[in-house]
Amino acid sequence: MLLQAAVPTPAPVPVPDEVTVIGHKLKRWAGKVSTTFGITTCHTTRSTGDREIDAVGCTALRACWPQYMPRFKAAEDGHLAADERKRLTDAAIAELRPCLLTRRDALIEELATKRATIGERRS
Repeated sequence: MLLQAAVPTPAPVPVPDEVTVIGHKLKRWAGKVSTTFGITTCHTTRSTGDREIDAVGCTALRACWPQYMPRFKAAEDGHLAADERKRLTDAAIAELRPCLLTRRDALIEELATKRATIGERRS
């Protein structure tokens, strides 16, 4: 018993189930991003019911949006035919997706770790 008290407790590791649960809930999330006067904002349009998980979606979207925004703006050009606008939008989404997934996965891991740490403190 004394030996256990002397050994530092390792940092809590997120329970894989928590990462999975957060990921599944985030699949139902939807948000809208915009940039006005150089300030990028995000608003949840379909909530997961969990503010912290909703924040993961918006944080990832705000982080990735600025570098891909020009592609989306180009796709909105009213002079283009509808099928060309759709093609450009689909291409921009395909380019944005890897950034979103990478950022989102890191944020899910952070949230799961935070929740595991809070759970450890309550025990």
